[in-house]
Amino acid sequence: MGDTFGDFDLVQELGRGVASRVFVARERILANRLVVLKLSQHGYQEARVLSRLEHANVVPIHSVEEDDGLVAICMPFTTRWTLMDFLDVAFLR
Repeated sequence: MGDTFGDFDLVQELGRGVASRVFVARERILANRLVVLKLSQHGYQEARVLSRLEHANVVPIHSVEEDDGLVAICMPFTTRWTLMDFLDVAFLR
């Protein structure tokens, strides 16, 4: 892919919506670990809400940073599978 955001190399786009785009990224500053990076213009509000939640089904937030009007929420990377991928397998589509 070749694009960057701050200390992150964007590896692959996982998805996009009306207000954000989500990428697998390499966090250069921390041993090139793979993370999920969600970029949006309204990320601080989402990060504030998610940071207060502790639940097995809520992904924790590693960090939040802003650059040129975009907010990046950094979260652990667990899989490239989407909900639709799981449903396809579950219903053998």
